[in-house]
Amino acid sequence: MYLGFNLGLSKKFPSAGGGGGGGGPDVYASWATTGTATAVTGYTYASALNGTDIAILQSGVNKLETYRWGGSSFSLVGNSLTDAKAGPSGIVKLTTTRVAVMDQGANDIEAYDFDGTDWSSAATAQSLTITNYPDASYLADNEFVLINNGTMQSYTYSAGTFSTKGNSLALTGDYQKVTALTSTRVAVHDVSVAGDTLKIYDFDGTDWAQVGNTYVTGSNKAGSFGIEALSSTQFVYWDGASTAATIQTMTFDGTNITTQGSSSSLTGAASWPRTIAKMSSTLIVYTSFGDADFRAAEATLS
Repeated sequence: MYLGFNLGLSKKFPSAGGGGGGGGPDVYASWATTGTATAVTGYTYASALNGTDIAILQSGVNKLETYRWGGSSFSLVGNSLTDAKAGPSGIVKLTTTRVAVMDQGANDIEAYDFDGTDWSSAATAQSLTITNYPDASYLADNEFVLINNGTMQSYTYSAGTFSTKGNSLALTGDYQKVTALTSTRVAVHDVSVAGDTLKIYDFDGTDWAQVGNTYVTGSNKAGSFGIEALSSTQFVYWDGASTAATIQTMTFDGTNITTQGSSSSLTGAASWPRTIAKMSSTLIVYTSFGDADFRAAEATLS
């Protein structure tokens, strides 16, 4: 069993949209850090379990913990699960009380359950070759999409067993971050020294295929940068260079990906790897290796 982490997979499936008074998605103007920072050790990544609770993984001390947002700070819920190993890996929500961990050190995948007090292994780890900074996103309960070594593949989990669903899709670039907009649609951030891009892919139950046009971000920053869905048509991603802590909201109209609101600088997050986890349509949690903490950011709506 292994709980050291170097890549986040932090994903919580989004609602169709926020308030906005008219039932449609929120219109985002900007983001700003809110509340107090919570100290952690080493590479740390977040996976939202519900609107208040978040799973936090610390590779420096090999811990899996649950924290609860209280409006201005996070408090620890229950006990930590500590493991003896450490190394690059990924994390993804399976249900509101279960996560899956991709272990690059041991080349396996394992599920962990939270009973409100303790985390425990849900089943024996299953062999899976993990390379090149994996990332994953929740599609539905016990179903997720994984990008591993430049290949995107859907998986399901049942009775202790992980199984592939449909065919895989080879991607291009150096590192890819993924977030689910719906149970059959994802946004992918290709982080590459050749030039970063954003793309949308649909899954028909068998194959993944790109829909709409590719968005060229104008950056070229090989590294690990998070992306997170806000609604079925909106997402936020780290758009700054490796030393800049800025995020940008994007929207997809079925054909084109466009910016929404302004690029926003957040407190901390000075260096990659960085991750983002959605707590609600207007509240996210973000982590950064260079700051040894995790923080919340709140949206200002137009």
